[in-house]
Amino acid sequence: MQVMCADSEEKLEGAIAQLLSQLHPAFVARAEAFLQRQEEWVLLFRSSATTRGHNTNNFAEATIRVLKGIVLSRAEAFNVVALVNAIATVWEKYFEGRILRHAYSRVASHQLTYKRLWSRMPAGAADSIKLLDNGLYAVSSPTNSAT
Repeated sequence: MQVMCADSEEKLEGAIAQLLSQLHPAFVARAEAFLQRQEEWVLLFRSSATTRGHNTNNFAEATIRVLKGIVLSRAEAFNVVALVNAIATVWEKYFEGRILRHAYSRVASHQLTYKRLWSRMPAGAADSIKLLDNGLYAVSSPTNSAT
């Protein structure tokens, strides 16, 4: 953590020296492998990158959001076996469905979303939209006849 968050060259060098002075040779070898790519993950070298204060990976965040929201359905797994089972079965089905839906349709995800939303629209709803002015439309409510 000290290596990643060092804010000067001196602190970084000290943190690296402390990290490499560990007594565990396998750990030191792994740390040296990571340090060869330190420009990618040490915040001192990433100061010019536009992160707006967010130093996480958006792909990782999106994956965790899918895992929590879709796979686990915001439910708690009360033991490791239930958690592993949910991830192994539900997540597999989720990604398989996404891949197949994309492969069969051969369209981008925004078009799939548009198609899904379009299928929910009641029949004849598009005909009830009236143009009032430039960019101003009147849309009648399907549930309230007064609007």
